[in-house]
Amino acid sequence: KAKEDWFGGRCKKVNHSSSFVSYLLPSFLSFGEDDPLKEISLDTSRNHLYTLSVSGTITLYDMGSEGVSMSRVTSLTQDSVTQICCGAALTSDKGLFSPIVSIHTLCVSSSSNIHLMAVTKSGARLYFTTTPNGIIARPSLLALVHVRLPPGFSAATSATRPPRSVSSSYLPLLSPSVFLMSVVTGEGTDSVWIMSQDLFPFQSA
Repeated sequence: KAKEDWFGGRCKKVNHSSSFVSYLLPSFLSFGEDDPLKEISLDTSRNHLYTLSVSGTITLYDMGSEGVSMSRVTSLTQDSVTQICCGAALTSDKGLFSPIVSIHTLCVSSSSNIHLMAVTKSGARLYFTTTPNGIIARPSLLALVHVRLPPGFSAATSATRPPRSVSSSYLPLLSPSVFLMSVVTGEGTDSVWIMSQDLFPFQSA
């Protein structure tokens, strides 16, 4: 944060992930464990900032309408996300929804209602919104709105599901309309999945 005063330089660090109470407590009373950040994702169209920690916690920050401020809105732990997903996909194995390995923002031009996509190690895609009922406002929550199972999985037909002994690791890359995932199976073979959200990919807009 750039600000010049009599007692310091032009820059200083501000911890936006801790509450004011944490500054009043001695360090030996801090019982929380360190949870380093794994990934940061920025939505410049809405001025939202998301972080993913090593333990799988997703945290939402609001940078204000002008993008010059910073305030922590809410967080969802990995356990909370898994529980919510199990409630949305009752017939699916809860192991599909953890751990979360990557997060990606969806800009306003891609979706007005869905703001964030999280990808799990199995390849499940979890979609979140930050405002209730899709209203246009500053973010106030982080709510799951849709779950897509990994490629080859079907909630209705178990015959289409890959063997559960396969150990998969997905590395997703997101563009406005194309999603790429690579998976390494337990046998050492690689597969690439390319999915598009365009209904008519060969038709110009």
